[in-house]
Amino acid sequence: MVQWLLAGLLFVFSIPAYQSYISYVNPSEIVISEQDPGGDVEDHIKFFHYVKDAGIKIRVAGECVSACTLMLGILPRDKICIDEEKGSFGFHLARTSSEGDVELTNRLDRMFYPTVVNTWLKAHGPQTLEVQYMMPEDFKGYLHYCGKDKVADFGDWLYSLI
Repeated sequence: MVQWLLAGLLFVFSIPAYQSYISYVNPSEIVISEQDPGGDVEDHIKFFHYVKDAGIKIRVAGECVSACTLMLGILPRDKICIDEEKGSFGFHLARTSSEGDVELTNRLDRMFYPTVVNTWLKAHGPQTLEVQYMMPEDFKGYLHYCGKDKVADFGDWLYSLI
């Protein structure tokens, strides 16, 4: 399950269901507002290719972990921004079962991550099953920080109706 903020509304569903929904509403920006814990690699690859083809921007305002990080190798840099205070990307050893798979991890790293990420991963030791977080300052000069403009919030909108 994934939590994403879309046009001020929080949605929690699987990636395929979400992809169907965004094809219907066609947002200009998707916000990762809490934590995207990752999940199925193939689903995330398909989803981020859809986002790329639709020209949608991603605002990382929470934790983007595991398969969510694959966006770094699929989306153009100018379509991703990271919140200077709350955004982060979490990396770990890929798994096909309960055990880590070093070979698969190395393949995914080479295929999907830009040099700035691979350099950071090498500097922080071999990946393990424990998540290591790459923070906004680690992307300085690569990803841009999101503006300070407030993203529409469903709670604020609902409150305004009262």
